[in-house]
Amino acid sequence: MDERFEGANCAVCGKSDTEVFIRGDGPAQIVKCRHDGLVYMNPRPATEVVRKFHTMFVRNDNLEMFDRYRREILSREAEAVKRLKPGGNLLDIGCGTGVFFDNFMKGNWHLYGVDTASLGVNIARAKRGTIPIRVFRCRYHIGYPLL
Repeated sequence: MDERFEGANCAVCGKSDTEVFIRGDGPAQIVKCRHDGLVYMNPRPATEVVRKFHTMFVRNDNLEMFDRYRREILSREAEAVKRLKPGGNLLDIGCGTGVFFDNFMKGNWHLYGVDTASLGVNIARAKRGTIPIRVFRCRYHIGYPLL
């Protein structure tokens, strides 16, 4: 197998008994677990490949563009979340620099974020000051994308 990819068992049952759900052009394909129906990518990008990509995604030389570009999109997504729920726990997986959190500073929200990019995590923490936002650096990925 290509070293940029790694095999993955089902994240629900831990088994590797799958059938092809969508066949891709490259080595990765979307499979469906025969035991619980979870649909996921297998093989998936290797942990180090994902980490390297995310490190390149949030960089010192693109922070302004990164925030400005994402702010409008994330604002619309936040409004959709608020229509569903007026407050509570919010986990932003792939939080980057924490721009999404800016939409939830008012109200009864408990904000959490996870990202693989150390720079993004550090900025997310620093920008929010005393607001109780917990952002963690993810040291591995969990087999995404899950459908």
